[in-house]
Amino acid sequence: MAGRRKPQAARPRKRTPARSAAAGGLDPGILRELAGYNIRRAEVHMRQQFEREMGERGLRPPDFSTLVLIAANPLATQAEIAQALNIQRPNMVGLIGGLEERGLITRTVYEHDRRNHMLALTPRGAAFLEEARRVVLEMDRRVTACWTDRERDQVIALLARLWDAGRGAT
Repeated sequence: MAGRRKPQAARPRKRTPARSAAAGGLDPGILRELAGYNIRRAEVHMRQQFEREMGERGLRPPDFSTLVLIAANPLATQAEIAQALNIQRPNMVGLIGGLEERGLITRTVYEHDRRNHMLALTPRGAAFLEEARRVVLEMDRRVTACWTDRERDQVIALLARLWDAGRGAT
């Protein structure tokens, strides 16, 4: 036994440009060819940028989306907003409660169905949303600056079409 050399670990493969560009330096195989994989990676990137820009203001993507829908749909109920954003009812209750505690929205009982609430922005909420909207639009343009305006519009249209097709299938 004395004289035997300890087996050495295999050397890591040399990085090629394709390997370096992939997630974690790994070869993604067919993943780069899959729409879902690329959509998810882009979504993660966009969410990280959003959180960098809006996190200090205490605003998460679902909060922003909720405020936008409340502003655009003044007579919408909490259940309708939850359904539009695909947020489960218990999660929506907490989200709405947080926005209400911050003084950004008000909640009133819906007279036709007392189990439901109608939502409205407060003046503070409207001002907060206006500033958030400005920051988010600038961030969105900055993150997608790698596209021309035409490409950006095309990506948005294609994603909207995919989303619409998916809603029809369920």
